[in-house]
Formats: sequence, structure tokens, C-alpha cells
Amino acid sequence: LEDGSNEALLSMGLNANMSSVFSWNTKQIFLFLQAEYESEGSTRNQVSLWDRIIERPEDAVLNLPHVRNKYRLIDKGADLRGRAFNLTLTWNVMNKVGGTYFDSVTSSGHTLPTEYDAAPGAPRQRGGGMGARARRGHAGVRI
Repeated sequence: LEDGSNEALLSMGLNANMSSVFSWNTKQIFLFLQAEYESEGSTRNQVSLWDRIIERPEDAVLNLPHVRNKYRLIDKGADLRGRAFNLTLTWNVMNKVGGTYFDSVTSSGHTLPTEYDAAPGAPRQRGGGMGARARRGHAGVRI
């Protein structure tokens, strides 16, 4: 990116069956996927990558082979290169009556690429710098 930050564009497989979470009292389920990683500047970085609202039990089975991050994964400097990260799928169940509750599952052991491709319209560079983006990786989250 122009300010020297890194941006990672991810493609993930996401399979989740949320139908058992629905009951007569379920208004909707809010799902969100976040990346979590450590960097020198911060021991815990959490970035939302994707989300979806499910309002009907018929829509509660997700089989998404190529989900791309809906929200940008950006870090200052070159901190994303080769960085290990976890993916966590969290669901908030919003009831018609009573409180909400949430649960989550984490998939660990993912690593971002060490080499970068140039962003569209930027000069080609290896190793990052201005206009660098992480190569697309397949994180392979399966719930």
C-alpha cells in the first residue's frame, strides 16, 4: 500500500452447519470470521475478515468453497509476511425473547506468504514496499 502497510487478500473454504443452533426462539444468528496474530508492536491483533447474518434455518448450512475476506486485513510495515495466524468463526445467537449468547471455534496453524505480488497499478516489487500485497493463500477453514 502507498503508506508502506501490508494487506493480505485471503481465499478460504468455509463449511458450517448452524441449523442445530436454531430454536423456536431464535431471531437470527450473526456469524463473523476473524484473524488473530501476534506482532512485535502488539501481542494480540484481531481483525474481522467476513460476516453474515442468518435469519432462517433453511439458510443455516454453509458450504462456501472460496470465501474472500470482505474486510481488509492490513498491518503497518511488513508485519504480515510469513506471519502465523489463527482463524476464529464466532456466532452470536439473537433470541426473540431473552438474552443473546455466543460461541466460537478456532482453526490454528495458518501462515501468510513471505513473498508479495504488486497491487493493481503499483510498480512490481519483490519483498514488499509500497504497493505490496500478500499473495492470495488458501486458509482452509472447515467448521
